[in-house]
Amino acid sequence: QESMLCLKPAAMKAFVGKSMPLQQGASLLIFLSIQAIVSRTVAGDASIPWAPPPSNSPELIPFLRNTSRPKLAFSTYIGWYEDGGMNETELFLQAEAMATRLRPHGWTHLLHDYGWQVCGSTFNLTPISTPTHLGCYHIDQYGRLLPDPQRYPSTSPDGSWKAFIDRVHTRGLAFGLHLMHGVPIIAAQKKTPVLGTNFTIDELVASKDVTFIGDHWVMNTTHPGSQAYYDSVVSMWADQGLDFIYFDGVEGYQGGASPCQIGAVALLADSLRRLGNGMFMYTSFGPPAEASGCSYQSLSELAPYVRVGSDTIDSWYGSVESGFSQFTRSPAPSLRPHHFADLAAMPLGKVHCPLGKPGCVPGPDYYIPSSKSTLTQDEVISYASLVAIFRSSWWPSGALTDMNDFAISLLTNSDVIRITMMSKNTRQVPTSPSTPSTWTGPGVVWTADDAVEDWKYVLMVNMCPCSGSLGCYPHTCADPSGASDVDVDFVDLGLSPSPSTSCDVTELWGARSLGRQFRKLHANLRSHASLQLRLSNCTDSPTASWIR
Repeated sequence: QESMLCLKPAAMKAFVGKSMPLQQGASLLIFLSIQAIVSRTVAGDASIPWAPPPSNSPELIPFLRNTSRPKLAFSTYIGWYEDGGMNETELFLQAEAMATRLRPHGWTHLLHDYGWQVCGSTFNLTPISTPTHLGCYHIDQYGRLLPDPQRYPSTSPDGSWKAFIDRVHTRGLAFGLHLMHGVPIIAAQKKTPVLGTNFTIDELVASKDVTFIGDHWVMNTTHPGSQAYYDSVVSMWADQGLDFIYFDGVEGYQGGASPCQIGAVALLADSLRRLGNGMFMYTSFGPPAEASGCSYQSLSELAPYVRVGSDTIDSWYGSVESGFSQFTRSPAPSLRPHHFADLAAMPLGKVHCPLGKPGCVPGPDYYIPSSKSTLTQDEVISYASLVAIFRSSWWPSGALTDMNDFAISLLTNSDVIRITMMSKNTRQVPTSPSTPSTWTGPGVVWTADDAVEDWKYVLMVNMCPCSGSLGCYPHTCADPSGASDVDVDFVDLGLSPSPSTSCDVTELWGARSLGRQFRKLHANLRSHASLQLRLSNCTDSPTASWIR
């Protein structure tokens, strides 16, 4: 009974055990998973417990601003300086695509990341930190950032997002905006007044250390005018109907003597509590700086969503790979109800074309993503699996209007979405001594428990090969191709140590039963491939029936 599974060849219920050669079984399993994802139906299921209310329901706005469960649908498009800008037409097309293709599966939140306040004529051409850019910011008489009216005409003449947000709400979706911590440099240079006070914004500057984007100075959060400034921003956006704020640069990645900006987070949290009309906050950009006071625990006391992963670029190495242990193992034990540690964007489909990338130029319309993601399907599935089991928000960073059947099926798999919405006790566990790994690889295993059913979820990932900083160099991989065995013992998943312990195993991306497994899970996985599994009907009875 040691790690053995009886198979039904006619049904092609492939798993890896002594009854099937390892490489053959794993290859078949992964092939079936990908084929099933591509062919999965995208029809909505009104019975899913996280389904949003109708767009015309009075319950919609309270639902959208409820932080008692994860929000699946933050979608990052737009505007980091290396990615190009966006305009109102393209942004609403993404909202329409989300409403029609993803909302039936629980997706409800649309984020406009950095860049909405910058003139479109120069935004795509020059790094944001250059002095010429500062004159191309839009602010009001109180130093609050306003959208570029050229790219967002419905915000003209007063700079209000209300008309656009109302349109998004009619589609049953929430809308959020990026806000950098600190004092806008252009407002400080103009010495604009702080609404409701006798202060001017230049008085709020603690130092001229710039944020990592380069357009804000560090704020003196003990100055009484600083709270008033955030009060004015939150009041303005609450009146316009904004649903959430993505508060950036607070976790230790900008220069200067005070990298942790938890004081600014506390000010914004206080403004939201008093004036935000239910708006919530998401802090970024991670990972949190534990040593300087911006730990996940401290930030999560102030915000329901805290980024723990650094920005993902369109690459496995040095980017996506870091989320599987490096950024996630430490905060996992601190996860608790209503508080979530989030990973970064998921490159999927047609993604932004960074300036300077060889062979890649933004255009012909630089407002939209313009190059296909370089991640393989195995890598995308592995990262999506991690996002799910870590209970992170799902941030597909590709254009929703251009996603193929594979991408849509990935984003609408209710079995995997359920892990995000209805699991607990998330943790990384060690691999079996039969396939020894460090925490970062070559084998990585995560597990979680279903919050309602007596199920366990297990994610098994082959990190080989990976960057040197993670320790699974190509020469440490079991095979020159990067294929590796990954084992996990049932006892490390919290199951009985009895030799007769067994569970029914289901592979979730392909919705395929893999039969019954005893004592451990074992798989031979291609480079960067993974298995997202559900264990059910677990028992340590020696008389448990097998699927034959």
